[in-house]
Amino acid sequence: MHVPCPGSGQRGGKEGPAIPSAETPLPPNASQESPFASLPRRPAKHCSTYGAIVASGKPQFCAQKSTRLMKFRNIIGPQLRKLRYARHWSQSKLAIKLQCAGWDVSRSTVSKIEARLKFVLDFQLEYLTNVMNVELKELFPAQMARETVHDRLERLMNSRF
Repeated sequence: MHVPCPGSGQRGGKEGPAIPSAETPLPPNASQESPFASLPRRPAKHCSTYGAIVASGKPQFCAQKSTRLMKFRNIIGPQLRKLRYARHWSQSKLAIKLQCAGWDVSRSTVSKIEARLKFVLDFQLEYLTNVMNVELKELFPAQMARETVHDRLERLMNSRF
């Protein structure tokens, strides 16, 4: 879903100061006072790479999210869920055990990790291996024979496996 940036003149965003373009006339008092009045004026363009509106060569950043997102944020989520199911633990019970070990985590965070919507940091992996009583390699999916590391990680980060 495209959310217009402030000042773009489109509905749905907060209205802010408009970005000058070829279609926008200058205010009567700004034509001579502005140091940029002599520069050629181009229509405003949205740059999806940097999330900015570019007008007259000067980027103006807005709060619009970048369109380039990774599909998944971790590769241990499905294995964590399988290990939790094997122990007949709920997400709440796992969260409580992780809290007792020292990681301040909620049930919704456990859910987001299992759904691969949240990054998992290295120290958090240590908590998970300690609480689940498994080795680190058991949290990661098995490697297929004759598969390079790059190909394996690309496959894992772009598929539901």
